[in-house]
Formats: sequence, C-alpha cells, structure tokens
Amino acid sequence: MDFCHIAPTPHLDLVKNRRACLTLAHLIDENFDKDNYDASYADWYKNNPHKINIMDNSGFELYKTGQMMYPGDQLVDLAGQVNATHIVIPDHPDHPSMVGIDEARRYAPVFKEAGFGTFFVPQSTIGDLEDLLTSFALYFGFCHSLPMLILEFKEFKNDTFTKFYVKTLPFTILSVIFGFILYIFNNELLSSEAPVVIDFHATWCGPCKVLSPILEELSSEVDGVEFVKLDVDQHPEIAGANSVMGVPTVVMLKGGEVKERFVGVQPKEVIKEKVSALI
Repeated sequence: MDFCHIAPTPHLDLVKNRRACLTLAHLIDENFDKDNYDASYADWYKNNPHKINIMDNSGFELYKTGQMMYPGDQLVDLAGQVNATHIVIPDHPDHPSMVGIDEARRYAPVFKEAGFGTFFVPQSTIGDLEDLLTSFALYFGFCHSLPMLILEFKEFKNDTFTKFYVKTLPFTILSVIFGFILYIFNNELLSSEAPVVIDFHATWCGPCKVLSPILEELSSEVDGVEFVKLDVDQHPEIAGANSVMGVPTVVMLKGGEVKERFVGVQPKEVIKEKVSALI
C-alpha cells in the first residue's frame, strides 16, 4: 500500500519521485493569504505530475481563519491547477455530521463528472462524542461506504486489494454495528404503536419558532397522541432516516408507519385535523 506524501514549498523535491502526494487547496489559492502566497507551490505540482495527487480541501485551515469552505466549482479549478487526481469532499469542522454527509452526496457526482476521484473525511460537532460516532456510523454503516472504498482503492493498486480489505473490514464491521445500535436506540419512538407527531426543527430556523407554539397547544388539546420535538442538529441520524431535507418538517406516525408529513408552517386547524385522523 502506498503512503501519501506531503511537503511544504521549500522541500517539494523530497516528494518528486513518490507515487502519491497530498496537496493543500489553500496553498494553491492566491486569495487565501495574499501576503504570504507563493505561486511556486502550484507551479511545482503542475510541472511534476504524480500518479496519485490528492488535493485536500483545506477545511481545517479555512475553519481556523474564519473562512467559508470552498465551493465545488472552485475546488475543481484549484485541483486542475496542480494536476490533482482526487479531491477531498468538502467537510466542515465543528458542524453536525449530517452536514458532511449531505456534502458528500452533493459533490461526489460533481467531482467524478469533472474527472476526479473523491475522498470523504467524517466531521462532527467539536466536543460531541455521539455526533462524532454518528458521522462514522452514517458513512460506514448507512452510506454504503465499503463499496465506495473498494472502488476508490482499485484506482490505486489492485494487486494489494485483499490486504486493504482485510485491514479495513474490522473497522467497517464495528462502524456498522454501532450504526445499528445507535439507530435502534434513537428510533424507539418510530416503532411505537401509539400515534406520534415528530417536529423536526432547528434552533436557527425562523419558521420553526412559529410552528412550535402551535404544536405545543395541540399537545394539550388532543389526547392519545404523543408530541415530540427533535433538533435535526442534535439528532441527524433520525432526520436522515426520515428523509428530512428541510425544517420544520412534521412527521406523523401510527404503529411505526408514516401516516402524514408536511414541511413548513400550516394553520393550526389544518394540523389539528391531520393529528385527529391518527386517533
């Protein structure tokens, strides 16, 4: 298996004869730090192509300096400047794990179409162990990443595929097991026989603050129905399992089956009619 080598500008010749290298997007971008920009970094990689050149998205460097993640088209442009063969999917340090998962789904086809291979780095909210583990569980357990890893590795070196598979299989199995445990633990409500109304919301969502009081009033007016509020940033695995693409989203279940769902704010009487139909 090849190691991926990285070197600062003064020592680039040390990786000249290596098969694989890692380049950093922020060092290619002349606008990242104009005072310290060194064009020789991109020029060197342009004149010394590698069989495998993985361009990292510099998510950590952008995060440290308070800058936004590069958009997909800019990453494609930067990768082209250094003859990159692969691009690391945009990731967002200190963001909920589902943000990275959504970015992977969004950008992987874009990079592939542009002729680049892709890599994904799970991220999570800093200090949130559950979200960190969730990011790995979602990626390895629910996003079918093992086939993705197999396909990506075949691009590298077919003759050591078996060794790679054996080394990564235990971690993948553990991730899948954890994913299912987490999924079952957090989805007890979804299998309840009693009617359940789940309000998927977020603290930063304006319409959610309009809808929330309506549902709270209904919870005291309608008997026999359990009302639950779930923050999508705190429970991304449940939001993902219920195909929540925007907030607020209200999902109504009975016997574990979805009977009704809607996105956005609706009049109280309309919602009450839908809730009453569950009983």
